[in-house]
Amino acid sequence: MDIATRYRRPGSVWLGSAVLVLAGCVSFPMPAAASQDGYAQAVLADQPVGYWRFEDDAESTVAVSSAAGDEVNGAYHNVTLGNPSATPALGSAAGFTADTEDKSYIDLGSPKALMLRGDLTIEWWQYATHNDTEARSIICWARSGEKPGDNVLYEMMLRYTSEQKAEKYPRPQLALGHEYGSGVNVRIYSQAVTHPHKWYHVVAVRDAQAKTIQYYINGLPSGGPQSYSTQHDNAQGGESAGAAIGRLGQFDRRYFKGMLDEVAIYDHTLSGERVMAHYRAALGAADESNRVQVVGHRGNNRFAPENTLVSYEQAIQVQTPIVEMDLHRSKDGVIVLLHDDTLDRTTNGSGYVKDKTVAELKTLDAGLWKNPKYAGETIPTLQEIFELCKGRAIMMLDLKDPVRGDEIADVLASTGISQDQIIVAPWKADQAAGLRPYLPDAPMVLLHSKPPSAYTGDDSFFEDMKAMGFSGFSLKWMHLPKTFVDAAHRHGMKVHTWTINDPEDISGAILMGIDGIITDVPEAASEYVAQILD
Repeated sequence: MDIATRYRRPGSVWLGSAVLVLAGCVSFPMPAAASQDGYAQAVLADQPVGYWRFEDDAESTVAVSSAAGDEVNGAYHNVTLGNPSATPALGSAAGFTADTEDKSYIDLGSPKALMLRGDLTIEWWQYATHNDTEARSIICWARSGEKPGDNVLYEMMLRYTSEQKAEKYPRPQLALGHEYGSGVNVRIYSQAVTHPHKWYHVVAVRDAQAKTIQYYINGLPSGGPQSYSTQHDNAQGGESAGAAIGRLGQFDRRYFKGMLDEVAIYDHTLSGERVMAHYRAALGAADESNRVQVVGHRGNNRFAPENTLVSYEQAIQVQTPIVEMDLHRSKDGVIVLLHDDTLDRTTNGSGYVKDKTVAELKTLDAGLWKNPKYAGETIPTLQEIFELCKGRAIMMLDLKDPVRGDEIADVLASTGISQDQIIVAPWKADQAAGLRPYLPDAPMVLLHSKPPSAYTGDDSFFEDMKAMGFSGFSLKWMHLPKTFVDAAHRHGMKVHTWTINDPEDISGAILMGIDGIITDVPEAASEYVAQILD
């Protein structure tokens, strides 16, 4: 299949918050349909000692048992059921409202089944919605000793460092550890952070013999295994003093806000292969005709000077299907590639691009700033980049300067490239009027940081955008809600997201059903996609 045909795949079927069950299967947009029982079967095959599914409008739990014969179903306090989960294959989720006067949590009682002192795996799906920077508990359980100093609380929570609290958009780490009655805290933190308002599949594995903890997010390892000391071991003996989902044990603190689903606890370690098997069971099998596309942001941006011929050549060499580039116009009207409107950051020149002729721009070095081995790289023209990418990759044109449609069409004609080999990406909807008449066959996506203010949840927004000639959107990952992706897909429009490089974000975009992942590391991103979908 040629790359242009592969990109012009039909619009995805997307169900939003509804779950459509057909002959035992559910419809899911990017991967093929996954059985709603398939995920539970994958979890149960690994024999958890506790598994809470939160299905439908009943307090549903797979029976929890231990050698002592305990059953742990739990008492639900102000927890709502029947909420949409991360994928239709997961059924419904439990909602927790930490900001209400009546705190919501699940009291699991005092089960011996959860008093695990050796190997341990905790698995769950989370969608946090809190906007503050307070720590939030996922699940915890306590042991009561003979003396107050022996009391041990074991907790899996979301936690913020002082640096994260200072961020404009705070994102928490995961933290697994103890709080001793003596006041000593022993925690192991994840290397990755998570965004609010996005679903994540999270697994924490404690290997008691190796004394390591390994985190996984969305099926992929989050960093490597982290060592812990004997202080992190559960103390021997004692009785259970209570366990809870969504709050700090028996204490009135750290209430979770958002949704949790498919919480499972194991008295053994899960391998990376089994973690990925669980994640895939929620996605279903990949469909090659409807596959997420990797987009090389400014070429191979992490390793080569952005917006240069060598950067795009490197991206193409690692089989990146789409490459993104930023366009400006020179003083004499030639379209060139540069991100900034000034030359200072990425060349040895200074001043505005628009104040220099193309001949003057060509005298500048656009590679030395990145690495001495790239000395001599010049600012390419649009014609040069079209000739380089022709038949090798689709080109996404970020119109930093309001480049006209007739100018792009002229370069396409001179290089013999068809319009379906480019994606036009203006920042303003009203630019469509100057683009579409000259580029009627080119896909056009609206670039924006957040969903456009014109979108208020009304379906008419998407119909209006299509009437202008737009076929999709390119939005910043941090601000992209799943509801927008769902709505766009219902109207046959594609959604790209930028700029994501970490495995937890790339896998999260796959989970959300994103059509295009714009990344600085196209080779690594393609490998992550292959690990999940192949």
